[in-house]
Amino acid sequence: MNIKWLIKTLSIVLVLFIVMSTVAYIVDPFFIYRHNAEREYWLQPDYTSMGLIMNAEYDTVIVGSSMTQNFNAEKFGDAVGGDVLKVNSGGLTVTEMCEYVDLIKDTGKAEKYYICIDLHLFAKAAKEDTNRFREELCDGNVLNDFEYLLGFETWMRFVPVDLGLVLIDTIGYEYPEALKQKTDVDRAGEWANDFVYGADIVWKGYTNGTNRISVIDTNGLYDRMVERFSELMNIIEGDSAEYTFFFAPYSALYWYDSKQCGYYDDFMKAKEYMAEELLADGHEVVDFQSMEYISDLDNYRDISHYSGEITELMTADFADGSNRINTVEEIRASIAKQSEIIDSFAKENKDILGK
Repeated sequence: MNIKWLIKTLSIVLVLFIVMSTVAYIVDPFFIYRHNAEREYWLQPDYTSMGLIMNAEYDTVIVGSSMTQNFNAEKFGDAVGGDVLKVNSGGLTVTEMCEYVDLIKDTGKAEKYYICIDLHLFAKAAKEDTNRFREELCDGNVLNDFEYLLGFETWMRFVPVDLGLVLIDTIGYEYPEALKQKTDVDRAGEWANDFVYGADIVWKGYTNGTNRISVIDTNGLYDRMVERFSELMNIIEGDSAEYTFFFAPYSALYWYDSKQCGYYDDFMKAKEYMAEELLADGHEVVDFQSMEYISDLDNYRDISHYSGEITELMTADFADGSNRINTVEEIRASIAKQSEIIDSFAKENKDILGK
């Protein structure tokens, strides 16, 4: 073997690695080292949330799944007060939520938390959860840093786009709305304008079976939900920050389907338990699941995902406290009202539902 050729090849590879690592470090697409609020970045919450938690400036956080992605952090902050960061991911699992909340807590930045309780996510056993949280990126291990700096996602999905955004900024090009949505930290993960809403669309997805509740194991369901909830409570125990937990307004059709599938009673029993525990610990609870608008399917793109207009109503409600739950009796009354709305919805749509 030609030793000179080998040395030359290894030198080229080493230089290439150094150059790539340096560029990735400077661009830092996942914000692992810094966050420059003046620059535009390509935002993918699954990858960028962790770095934003560590390096962005904020004192208030919204944590949740796709149910929280249409909140505009700037408008939310204007309504409730504070410098808001959204920490979200579609299909966020309880395991991932606990990881994010724990990291936020470790930074010591957040004075207020708004956490969405997706009841169906608490129905999964821990072993069934996915975990996209990359703990190795915040452990201080240099070798793990190189995995990030030279990683496939870093170079194939982010660095080229971020460099392109720098070029666009430099030449003074005005971003189209679709691109602004993907580069604005206040709108990270937003999908409100990416879908069409309406009763016809929701009913079509429901009746043809493409938009129904995922199969849930009802054996030990309530106990499982309580156990998963305790994982989150253990993370925040003893924290002096203000916590507001809220139940997202899935549509009445979602709840009707949950009744048909035998989940509803356990969900409501778990919801009452969660609210009671949260209130006992001095946390705030807000219930949007008994709002009249859940029966208007024109507000939805499927049986659970609601429009940006509903998100704006929720923001206003957080500001004025109109749906805040203060006692166990109030959560029970809210659950009773929710059941009445579902029954009324079923009667109004009996021809479609076959009832």
